[in-house]
Amino acid sequence: MQVGDNIAVVKQTFEYVLRWSDIRTWGTDMPPIDGDLVYVPKGMNLLVDESTPQLEGILVQNGTLTFADEGPLTVKAGFITLVGGRFMAGT
Repeated sequence: MQVGDNIAVVKQTFEYVLRWSDIRTWGTDMPPIDGDLVYVPKGMNLLVDESTPQLEGILVQNGTLTFADEGPLTVKAGFITLVGGRFMAGT
């Protein structure tokens, strides 16, 4: 990769992360409410950075579900199912 006339060497890995707390994460819909099922598809990295409502569940299908360690948070879900994706919690 080149930046201007210089060769750029990237030694770090970067991932695009969607924050639970960011309204843009949910597109034109509202953020999840009590009883909702949250779907994390392939290519999506969802960062849970605030406590959730009482969800029916969270289905991660080839995506990534990451829990922030920025302070206390509570995830309320009837289930969390991981199908070929990643589940990242803790340090």
